[in-house]
Amino acid sequence: MPTRRSPAGGPPPPRLDPHAAVRALHHWDDIGLVRPSLRTTSGYRLYTAGDLERLHRSPSTTGYN
Repeated sequence: MPTRRSPAGGPPPPRLDPHAAVRALHHWDDIGLVRPSLRTTSGYRLYTAGDLERLHRSPSTTGYN
């Protein structure tokens, strides 16, 4: 398997923990920042395009307070 390198040939880009985003969404749901529009009968959160748009506009998630 080849080593991951950045486009400029420097060190590889950092790997993001995919579970971190899920934990963040769960936390934001718990505090009421971004609520999913739907939930499955199993309790899975389903986010619509509008939910994600609100998420991107939220000062708490963009780094601007």
